[in-house]
Amino acid sequence: MFLLMLAYVVVLWLQTPQIEDLGLERYFVSNEYENPQSYEPVQPDTEFIGIRTITAYNVGIVEQTDDTPCLDSNQEDVCQALADGEKRCASNEFALGTELLIEDYGQCVVSGRTNKKYSGRIDIAFPTDQIQEAKNFGKQELNVWVVKK
Repeated sequence: MFLLMLAYVVVLWLQTPQIEDLGLERYFVSNEYENPQSYEPVQPDTEFIGIRTITAYNVGIVEQTDDTPCLDSNQEDVCQALADGEKRCASNEFALGTELLIEDYGQCVVSGRTNKKYSGRIDIAFPTDQIQEAKNFGKQELNVWVVKK
């Protein structure tokens, strides 16, 4: 019976994702999941801002943006930027052009503003053809850093 219980514990332990399995090792030097404020970014050129609500939207869709769906607040063609492989996001908290590092996502440049009723959020831009991916991203509470230039 003891060996069966031990085998069960080992199997559970092996199935528990490690930080390396989650792809987070490049962002954290601490494995303390309980206290995200203590995480230090591996990149020394960043400043930890805190946990923010992160959502996603699709550029190029009027119902999700405004009547100029590919143009962001700084008049950049975000549809083209995404097609070129660049990452963009919207936020009212940070200046346009600010580069953010978002846990589990990577870096994005703030190029737009969110609706005022969502002022505490960061909204990640997805291309028009990735509607399901944006829905799957959903609403998450993630660690955010500002990349210092």
